[in-house]
Amino acid sequence: RVLLATNPAIKENADILVKWLGSAEKKPSGGREDLKRQAERFTDLATLMDVGSETHKTSAARQILDLASQLPLTTVSAKDRQIAEKAFEHLKAAAGPDPGRSLIIYREYLSLLEHWKSHGKARPLILEMLKKFDAARAEFSLHHLLAKIHMDEGRPNDALGSLRESFRLGLEDGAARLMYGELLEKMGRPNEAVNEYVTAIESVLW
Repeated sequence: RVLLATNPAIKENADILVKWLGSAEKKPSGGREDLKRQAERFTDLATLMDVGSETHKTSAARQILDLASQLPLTTVSAKDRQIAEKAFEHLKAAAGPDPGRSLIIYREYLSLLEHWKSHGKARPLILEMLKKFDAARAEFSLHHLLAKIHMDEGRPNDALGSLRESFRLGLEDGAARLMYGELLEKMGRPNEAVNEYVTAIESVLW
C-alpha cells in the first residue's frame, strides 16, 4: 500500500496490480469507505484490462461486470459505463464462436444495463441477441422486456409486435395483457383492447 501510494505508476505493472487487487478484495457493505474502495478497485481493474495479459484482461473484465452491478446507481459515472462496455466487448470477443458462452455474457451485460436503467443501450443489445442466438429468440421474457422498452421510448407498433411474440412463446402475465390492451386502445382499436382487458382480469382472478 505504501509503495503504491508513493509510486502510483507501479500499478502499470500487471503482476503487481494482480497481487494488489487480490489482497485488497473485500465484499462491499455499503458504507462510505466501502464505496470509495469499490471505486478504486473499479479503476484498478480497468487498468489491468489495459496492461495485463489476455488471461489478466479476461479476469479483470469479468470482475468489472460483477463489481459494476454492485455500484449504487447514483455513483455510476459515464466513465464507469464506458469501462463496463469495454469489459463486455472483451468478454464477447474472448467467448469465441461458442453461442452458449456468448449468450451468458450478453445476459450478464443486459442485466447490468437494466440495473443502470440504460434503455438506450439495452434495446440494441436485445435486438442483437435476438438476431444472433436461437435460444434468445425463444425467450418470451426477452421479448417482453423489449416491449416495455419500446413502450417507454414511444414506439407503440414495435411494442405491440414484441408483446405479441412474447404471448406466442408462452408468456402468461396480466400486466403484459393490460399493457397490450392500453396500446390497442391508444391506436384506435377499442374492441380488441376490451378483450385484452378481460383476459388481464381473468388472469388475476383465476
